[in-house]
Amino acid sequence: MNGRERFRLALSHREPDRIPHTDAPWQTAVERWYEEGLPRDVPLRDYFDLQEQRVGSDVWLRLPEETVEEAERYTIVRDRNGALKRLWTHDTSVPEYLDFVVRSRADWDALPARSRAFDAERVGPGLVETVNAHRANGRATHYFAHIGFNQVIYMVGMETMLLAMAREPAWARELLDFTAEMIVRGAQEMIDRGALFDGAFVADDMGTSRGPLFSPAMYRDLVQPAHARVCAFFAGHGLPVILHSCGNVMALVPDIVDAGFACLQPLEVKAGMDLPGLKERYAGRLALMGGLDARTLVDVELMRAELSAKIPVAMAGGGYILHSDHSIPDNVPLANFEAFIRYGLELGTYG
Repeated sequence: MNGRERFRLALSHREPDRIPHTDAPWQTAVERWYEEGLPRDVPLRDYFDLQEQRVGSDVWLRLPEETVEEAERYTIVRDRNGALKRLWTHDTSVPEYLDFVVRSRADWDALPARSRAFDAERVGPGLVETVNAHRANGRATHYFAHIGFNQVIYMVGMETMLLAMAREPAWARELLDFTAEMIVRGAQEMIDRGALFDGAFVADDMGTSRGPLFSPAMYRDLVQPAHARVCAFFAGHGLPVILHSCGNVMALVPDIVDAGFACLQPLEVKAGMDLPGLKERYAGRLALMGGLDARTLVDVELMRAELSAKIPVAMAGGGYILHSDHSIPDNVPLANFEAFIRYGLELGTYG
């Protein structure tokens, strides 16, 4: 059984031969692992047999890019959403957002028509071939994009979006629907050109370490319609949708299920996400991906205890995919990550 088949069965709450797996090491972790013997000439997905691949179309505003400043520790750039951001040269970290072209409804309305329009140029050359090549190699191949709140804050900033949700809900809905429109149109264009997707993986970070960034009622009123539109589109093609949402989104999970998502990832333990509790409540309704504390990987015995406590519960009856609770940091030795996969799949074998 290959990765595609394992993902398909897990996402439909059936038991494959063993749980599927994938993960996302920091680039600084990968650089460390090269020094510890990881082959530089072998793709990570092949070396670790990572069983999922993501390919997407252009959902950005297509504004001019430029490098504003280069220093030893960072580079400041203006990206295709018009965001001015600082990128750290030697550290794995989220960018520091400094400014945005769009800070008001008037700025949004003044954007060039091309920024908010869909056309075939949003599907770059070779994307369809890439999708089908990964699929032919037995990997679950998913359409990928940022969606909803997450994508909007890349365009206007978190402060502007949260204020719009409270004071200008009509504009907030327009921004959110724009993200859904770009995904639906882009995925349909790729499918029309022959892309054979196994599902979709969309990212919408809605949580902090203490809870959601907005109330469940605000999610239902403003964000959920964009989510539901995307889920309905892919469901119409027989494709499940995985939602990535960082932080603690426990309070939103009932509405995430109602929106039509098939799976939730990454289930950050350090933010309070509860893999066993989610399994107990949503078995057969929501597949789960992650929920294994990456902090334990610095010590193999701690890691084994974490996996032993959670994987047998999460995998019961299908519906679980092996993954850390976000990504693998650079304090994890190569041998420990290899042990994580090996022991996780040992525990995660059915029958």
